[in-house]
Amino acid sequence: MAALRNGSATASRSLRLRLFALIAAIVLPAMIAFSLLIFDLYRHERAAKERQLFETARAVSTAVDANLGQGWVLLDSLARSKSLETEDWRALDEEARRITPPEMEILLTSPARGQLVNTRVPRGTPLPHDYQPDDQRRWADLLVRKRIVSDLYYGRLVHTPIVALSVLVSRRGQPAYELSLLIDPRVQDRLLASQGLPKGWIAGLMDRNAVQIARAPAKRAYIGLQGTAPMADLVLRGEEGVANTISRTGVPMVSAYARSRTSSWTTLVAAPRAEFLEGLTRSLSLALAVGAVFLIVGVMLSLGLSRRVLGAVAALVEQARAVGERRPAPAVATGLAETDQVSNTLATAAEEIANHESVLNDLNAGLEARVQEATERLVQAQKMETLGQLTGGVAHDFNNLLTAVLGNLHLLARTTLDERQARFVAGATAAGERGARLTAQLLAFTRRQRLLPEAVDLNDLVAQMGELLSTTLGSAVHIVLSPSAEAPLATADRTQLELAVLNLAINGRDAMPGGGVLTVSVDEITLDGQGAGEGAPPPGHYAVVTVADTGEGMTPEVRRRALEPFFTTKGAGRGSGLGLPQVLGMAHQLGGGLIIDSQPGAGAKVSLLLPMAANQTAAAAVAEAPRGQDVGPLKILLVDDDDSVRAATAGLLAELGCTVTQAVDGPAALAAIGSDVELVIVDFTMPGMNGAELASRLRRTRPGLPILIITGYADPDRLTAGWDGPVLAKPFDFETLAAAVRKTVGRPGGDPARHHDADA
Repeated sequence: MAALRNGSATASRSLRLRLFALIAAIVLPAMIAFSLLIFDLYRHERAAKERQLFETARAVSTAVDANLGQGWVLLDSLARSKSLETEDWRALDEEARRITPPEMEILLTSPARGQLVNTRVPRGTPLPHDYQPDDQRRWADLLVRKRIVSDLYYGRLVHTPIVALSVLVSRRGQPAYELSLLIDPRVQDRLLASQGLPKGWIAGLMDRNAVQIARAPAKRAYIGLQGTAPMADLVLRGEEGVANTISRTGVPMVSAYARSRTSSWTTLVAAPRAEFLEGLTRSLSLALAVGAVFLIVGVMLSLGLSRRVLGAVAALVEQARAVGERRPAPAVATGLAETDQVSNTLATAAEEIANHESVLNDLNAGLEARVQEATERLVQAQKMETLGQLTGGVAHDFNNLLTAVLGNLHLLARTTLDERQARFVAGATAAGERGARLTAQLLAFTRRQRLLPEAVDLNDLVAQMGELLSTTLGSAVHIVLSPSAEAPLATADRTQLELAVLNLAINGRDAMPGGGVLTVSVDEITLDGQGAGEGAPPPGHYAVVTVADTGEGMTPEVRRRALEPFFTTKGAGRGSGLGLPQVLGMAHQLGGGLIIDSQPGAGAKVSLLLPMAANQTAAAAVAEAPRGQDVGPLKILLVDDDDSVRAATAGLLAELGCTVTQAVDGPAALAAIGSDVELVIVDFTMPGMNGAELASRLRRTRPGLPILIITGYADPDRLTAGWDGPVLAKPFDFETLAAAVRKTVGRPGGDPARHHDADA
């Protein structure tokens, strides 16, 4: 009996040791795995933040390159100047001073005659005629590279730090001059400051010698200084990446540095290391605290379970001892009988899982396919939304610029000009109008244009375009117009539809460099949704305008990418890659689509599908009164925060015989409005109070006052949410402005509906 007790005690101790060993075997690997997981999470989170910092530096570097690109455009323009060709240095000086932005100057030098033009100094200042060794070295470099970007240096006449863009100008095939754009580093200071970096971050720009060119926040004392030793070493080696550095004030920083592809300058974006690591350290501490709590709880639960098992074993030993001693041995509830029930439940579950495994696999495969398809659609939608936001911002700013440029050109064209001046003005006007059309194309394929659908007779539209197509495509292309016997009426914006057909026709002409036959036909089609292609609309009945050519046709690869924005097979400068996407964007916005049928060597057929008009009755044509005549006298209040746009618009209105009072924003307009004002023309996008809000204020005080909104904004939903009156899109010409003013004030000759343009 004593042996039984001793054996039971030994077994209990052995079981206890085994249970503790089991707990240790579970807890220790869990602790190690948890620690490794936390470390790996910290490492990945830090790497992600460093990648974000480096991408920020790369984006700032791209902005610097874009800014320098504007300088190259200015230099190329001056290099083609008539004054430079005739060596009229006074005229060239005046032209350069007129077109060069503030804090930038033009310098023209010659190895033989030294400085010839220098807008950095006042007119009449004697210019040095010697050529210094630095000038000779730069000239030798320029002979090889044709255009160069300098490091930071100090000017000879005005001893302040500058950087320069230089191009080689040749005459009669021989190098003759060095034309340079001198840029004050404060320009780069403002560019860096405009990047919207978080508070406490530093942006810097260093030249190839690791000398500081610019800094944000700006500190003029740092300009021209060598970078700190670690950073200077990285810059001189031409590296890119992220490194731990020390600022000039001794603050530890995490710095990302990127190399410019244009200038070989280095852009630096640095964040205080404490701020950079603050979130990671806090997350790590929290994760460790949570892990420690779970570890303690797990150990306590494990110890409790071990005590329960040991108690059950001790009860069984005591029952065995009672049996050995021939004492009563009642049943003992050990508390572990649930294992049998769990085993039966698991066996039943295993059988059910086996029966449903094949069904689950099928469902999983179908789910993966649907998830993949949904993911691809989401990525495409996000890409188009991002591109739409970008083009919307570009359109607004670009339309404002074009309004000022074209407005002043229209005013200049109405003055007395000689033949040569008129030719220059016409060329500049044509270039500005091309810019306006490019903006419209950008908006079209992102579906941000504002359309005016109506019932359009497609047979009539194609017939009326015959002469335009013939003139545009040239005599080498034979045009065949094929109307439909049913004469379908489509729901479309007639103006945009004409542009779309013309666009398709020009594409067809370009595909037939040696000439050929271009057929424009009208028909109806019913789609069942089978094999229609990427640009096709949903199944249904549609009116169709088809443009077919006998040209080269498309390869499968070209056909696959034909509707992709900016993809083009035309040579450089001949195509933007926005033609077909523009047409597709317009069609989708109307509820239609685009189908392309083409094979290599067999020509191409592009079908534009449009929804059928509900009443099949064409809209009556609107007769236009003669345009370009005076609309005055009118007392007009003009409100626009852009000085150049406001000045150009005021000039056009004055030419129309109107008296114009100008205001720069909403509060100024409310202060300037008088009882004699007969019309208010207001820009939509202004700081503080936009045009729709100002119009609402004016309507409360002057209910019957005519109001016309002008805008270059690209989001029609935002505009229509706050305004239901007439809208004139920027840029506009003399006649368009006159028609809009007439219609708004209720005089004959205006057609405001047409002013709700795609760019509104």
